[in-house]
Amino acid sequence: MTTSIKIINKILPPLRWEPKRGDVTEEFLQSKSKDQNGPSYSDLTDGESSILQEAQRILGRCLPPEEVSGRETGLVVGYVQSGKTLSFETVISLARDNCYGMVIVFAGTKTNLREQSEERLIKDLGIDEGENWYHFSNPKGVASQIKDRIDSWKKRPIKKRAVLITVLKQSVHLENLSSVLENLPLEQVPVLIIDDESDQASLNTLAAKIRAAKEDETSKSTIYDRICNVRDRLPHHSYLQYTATPQANLLIAQTDLLNPNFAELVTPGPAYTGGKDFFKKKSSLVIDIPSSEVPNKDHIVIAPPKSLLKALRYFLLVAACSGQQKLATALEFFQNNRSDSFGVKP
Repeated sequence: MTTSIKIINKILPPLRWEPKRGDVTEEFLQSKSKDQNGPSYSDLTDGESSILQEAQRILGRCLPPEEVSGRETGLVVGYVQSGKTLSFETVISLARDNCYGMVIVFAGTKTNLREQSEERLIKDLGIDEGENWYHFSNPKGVASQIKDRIDSWKKRPIKKRAVLITVLKQSVHLENLSSVLENLPLEQVPVLIIDDESDQASLNTLAAKIRAAKEDETSKSTIYDRICNVRDRLPHHSYLQYTATPQANLLIAQTDLLNPNFAELVTPGPAYTGGKDFFKKKSSLVIDIPSSEVPNKDHIVIAPPKSLLKALRYFLLVAACSGQQKLATALEFFQNNRSDSFGVKP
């Protein structure tokens, strides 16, 4: 026997405060609406599930900027490739409009991913234009420079540029960041931390071993420890964990230092194509591989199957439509891997 549960009313938790859309957020949304194949301005701003409304909810559950001190931890979940980066860029813009003096982005665990995230942030937030942000990448030994920026911001929080820091989620860089923050006058400076792909490396990987062996409960894995140290240097901050795979974030102990106090969802746009579209029965987006092209012990395939070559052509065409950079990456991958598992060079 099966039981169905029907949700009659969607009750949203109350906000701690109401972030206001200002010039920085408006400029960001206007620029994103002009992107080729991007969402329209109305899609970004209208409706309860729009990027703007959801970003205001996310930031509204963080610490209010006028509070003297404190810390908050939140979890933001979205489907794979469903607009999580666009979401936290909107949250960052709102934070700037609402007197957050510093934003820190943990931008991946690999250098190429950090560089990719940085490039997008620089482009989308107009960092090179120099009107809203001072950007520091993997800061080391620059406390005096950032201090000057913070002191300037404190005098006129709305008019002066805030500090944006992007850092690789790696132990040495996080330790360098912690040392820099330790030498800054951050009292009464609201700080927002964005942990992109927060399920990767951030959580305490020693937690299971601690429970199994009943070891010292203060044991911490390296990246987890460095993140905790960074947070300890910030008297007033909110830490947002962005991920598409939140299972680990949700299953950590309630006493864990990264345990979220709230969770919000990023709603994909109407054109989003995800797992539900591909894995439902009789999906029009799925083409079955002919049984004659499936290798097994009774059927040795000695050349790339036609269905594989067809799939690669589709992939390259879509990459070409999405942008020249993606096409170049796809071609490079194909070139480097031209000796396939069948031992044949196509």
